[in-house]
Amino acid sequence: MKLIMIIKKNIDKESIKLLNNLSNKSINELRILIKYYNNLYFNKNITEISDTAFDKLYSVFKFLSKKSNISFNCDNNFSYINEKIPNVVRVVHDEPMLSLDKCYNNGDYYKWRKNIKNEVIVMPKIDGVACTLHYNNHSLILAATRGNGEIGENVLNNVEKIVDIPLYLSFCGNIEIRGEIYCKKSLFNKVFNNNYSSSRNLVAATLRQKKVNILGYNKLSFFAYDIRKIKFISEIKKFNLLKKLGFPIFDIKISNSCNNINKIFNYYFVMRKKYNYETDGIVFKANNCKEQHYLGETSHHPRFALAYKYQGISAQTKLIKVIWSISRIGVITPICLVVPVFILGANINKISIFNIQKFQKLKLKKETLFEISRKGGIIPYIDRVLYSY
Repeated sequence: MKLIMIIKKNIDKESIKLLNNLSNKSINELRILIKYYNNLYFNKNITEISDTAFDKLYSVFKFLSKKSNISFNCDNNFSYINEKIPNVVRVVHDEPMLSLDKCYNNGDYYKWRKNIKNEVIVMPKIDGVACTLHYNNHSLILAATRGNGEIGENVLNNVEKIVDIPLYLSFCGNIEIRGEIYCKKSLFNKVFNNNYSSSRNLVAATLRQKKVNILGYNKLSFFAYDIRKIKFISEIKKFNLLKKLGFPIFDIKISNSCNNINKIFNYYFVMRKKYNYETDGIVFKANNCKEQHYLGETSHHPRFALAYKYQGISAQTKLIKVIWSISRIGVITPICLVVPVFILGANINKISIFNIQKFQKLKLKKETLFEISRKGGIIPYIDRVLYSY
């Protein structure tokens, strides 16, 4: 059996084990788990559970934080940046590289979108390694990973070999470019798939190599998504300049309405298979820079941006209420009304539970957080309760 198949089998096994025990964990136990998995992921390039399982773990932690009135202001990386890693030079970011707040259903997206008064830009969320590039008087003088948002690692010697990253710009002066380093799907599947559990792990490991040619940095790619140290009136203006400077950019759309989320989600979900890079969601960001400044940010994330994460063949949502349907022959069926969520091309907002014993076993309450799928790709079905009071 190939190494990669063994790794994926173990990851799937650990993911199922975690998800089946989430409802029994305290908020402190969840916090410890998040720290543990993030330390492996960000500092040791090791993946023990799937990204989907981690997202569910983190969303339960966030759910409990809000319910328990605990201040939710910690970075979801929980990185051990003070851990002593050999041959690593630390870089303090001029401005924090914040995470993005995440959502997993239309209801939470609408809550965020109602605070944005103007249009938003939309783009795929690349599953790579965030990096910042500093240029002064045309020349690239510093490159660093995101790290814990405050402190990253100097990777200048490594990123100089990435063909998508210009060593010189036509722009004269101080400018900071932020983006994502990734490995193209076609290359990863052809060359590296048997040695790494994901392309993101490959990139993280490659950026830490001291021998620059050991894996071939010219095989890595880069997308730019932000410019700092220059004022703009809109995000679109930023991307226009990035393109002019020679940086590859995303498949960007503009949305003027908060009611077209299903159309947008479906577009990027279909395009996901066509892109030559891994994506794990969609990023929404207020286009107007004055509005961004007005909305501000927390210590964890900007309020003007949101990542709507893909959840594959299953998704998580919350119970709104239960209504009871009585058929013509007197059969009573509980129907769960849920926060709308998008699964396999369909918007799910209710689930019928035809087995009354299962309904009683689930012990559903208002705002119970659970995982659902479409049985046979058609019928909405509750797979497991993630958390319930």
